[in-house]
Amino acid sequence: RRSLCEAVTARRTALRRDAMAILADGPVFGAGPGLFAQTSPTSLADADARWAHSAYLQAGAETGAIGAMLLCLLLLWVFGALYRSRQDVRLIVVGTSAVTAFVVHASIDYVAHFPAVVIVGALLAGLASTWIRSLCTLAVDLMSWASMSPP
Repeated sequence: RRSLCEAVTARRTALRRDAMAILADGPVFGAGPGLFAQTSPTSLADADARWAHSAYLQAGAETGAIGAMLLCLLLLWVFGALYRSRQDVRLIVVGTSAVTAFVVHASIDYVAHFPAVVIVGALLAGLASTWIRSLCTLAVDLMSWASMSPP
């Protein structure tokens, strides 16, 4: 008798194996956007297994090497924008930490399919990487200025 953990791990392994097989069948363009569930044998057998549990493998399976490379370039671009940011270092650390957590988690689960997670991550990265002072930093500066006592 298998435990729940063993069953979940076996299913995730099968989904990842399916994603790699789909990518091998269509290395340039993949199976087509949104078609992982219709081409994965594991997904066809289990309606609850619609995603590869890895954003990168799923992108490769659905859009081929081109789509997977574009996804990786997008993530590198975000990290580059954070690196070049002129924001307060604390805000940059928060943004970089959020994006790093998302990138790592997306490699082992299907968090990229939850719009709220993607939107919050994008907002944090955007606030931390913008070249103009964010409203957060401006608000902190105004509060500091207002609390100063006159000489």
